[in-house]
Amino acid sequence: MNSAKLFVMMILAGVLTGCSKKEPTPQPEQDTATAGSETPVRQPAAVLDGLTYVKGEPVTFQKGKVYVVEFWATWCPPCRTSIPHLTEIQKNFKDKGVTVIGVSNEAKDIERVKRFVAEQGEKMDYTVAVDVEGKVGDGYMKAHKQGGIPTAFIVDAQGNVAWFGHPMGGLDEMLEQIVNEASDTAGSVEDEAPTKTQPKTEEDATAATEVKAGSLDGLTYVKGEPVTFQEGKVYVVEFWATWCGPCLTSIPHLTEVQKKYKDKGVTVIGISIENVETVKPFIEKMGETMDYTVALDTDRKVNDAYMKAFNQRGIPTAFIVDGKSNVAWVGHPMGGLDEVLELVVAGTFDPEAYAKAEAERQAAERELHKLYQDYNAALIKGASIKETRPIAEKIIESKNPGAMNALAWQILSMPSVDEAKRDTEIALKAAATANTQTNGEDPMILDTYALALFQNDRVDEAVAAQQKAIDLAAGNERVQADMKTRLEQFKAALESAI
Repeated sequence: MNSAKLFVMMILAGVLTGCSKKEPTPQPEQDTATAGSETPVRQPAAVLDGLTYVKGEPVTFQKGKVYVVEFWATWCPPCRTSIPHLTEIQKNFKDKGVTVIGVSNEAKDIERVKRFVAEQGEKMDYTVAVDVEGKVGDGYMKAHKQGGIPTAFIVDAQGNVAWFGHPMGGLDEMLEQIVNEASDTAGSVEDEAPTKTQPKTEEDATAATEVKAGSLDGLTYVKGEPVTFQEGKVYVVEFWATWCGPCLTSIPHLTEVQKKYKDKGVTVIGISIENVETVKPFIEKMGETMDYTVALDTDRKVNDAYMKAFNQRGIPTAFIVDGKSNVAWVGHPMGGLDEVLELVVAGTFDPEAYAKAEAERQAAERELHKLYQDYNAALIKGASIKETRPIAEKIIESKNPGAMNALAWQILSMPSVDEAKRDTEIALKAAATANTQTNGEDPMILDTYALALFQNDRVDEAVAAQQKAIDLAAGNERVQADMKTRLEQFKAALESAI
């Protein structure tokens, strides 16, 4: 995964303050288990007083009922990406006493929210309200130190906040678990979702040194041949479940990994603790999309030898087992696996060097996180361009395409910014640099670049850049439709200027 995608994923997860540009691929990966999700010590949820409802009936927490309170905005692309998913959640859990409510803080433009919700129609089929007084946002976002949107909170049957995070990064599995708790069936939940599961993040990767991999004895194979570790062969052992959204997103990627490394002695095996009646039909339905070995670990011995032994609680989690049957790496299957696997196969993987590089990378990203927070806070406070530009320049100096893309999109699209304080010049610099860094081949960065050109009165260049973004986004109709809307806006402006 390139740095632009990874950084935007962090933003989507709420690690960075404020909403950012959505990813080229539909979330999950974004549905991927994401960073920033948390299972907190449960504490009473703030009441929903002071909301103005634009869809559905007013919500008052009732004991025995479970709620998903999601914070979003009409201007936020990742929020819009999450809408169909939240509609699906409301549909799936409606009969189990779950209510989904989307809360916008756009108090100054309620009519805009109403129009947006009306346009969405059945795609946004859950309760929607505007936090006119800002009290609800303070009771959730501020109280739990969350700065980015979309962010969802699960309120359990006792009225406590049981979980919060990105609505497409672990919400489904945690909601299933909490709903089961509410119906006093916690004893059976273990077969469906791991107890105390925290969504696995793409940042949670570690290198292991000379730790022998656990045996795969006792597995029941439902696809492929039984696997026994052999000297000189490399294995990817991944733990997953049919109910886990992020796991489903990882499946095509693991299939690609198996295809790419099959002739290099690599075997990918996906292991679930679910029963055969659940897994086998799922695999048959997936067909060639899930083209690697799959096995069941119903007695959990293998699960304990890997997940428990390495203190891993979230799925999906992948383990790379090297040619000496040592665990070389542990992490999210879409967060560093490819890079490390290539080195392990080549026999050049250095765990200590990798760990050092990862520590340095994460430190740099934490610094970017802080800079982004500082910039966003300055925007909200109404700081002048003179005050905000030095922060933006530091983000650009990072040469991180995703960070620059997120910065530019925030500046260009945030509606609450005073136009006199909207630094479109620095947004263009950030977007142009990000586009150069990615060789003009990332459609989402090109989309941002086009908007930056447009807002800097370089309309003809904006049209060309936007058309290229649309062409590069081929196959993703949802993204293309969004881009085409902007292209028409650019063309209309160009024609009116003639």
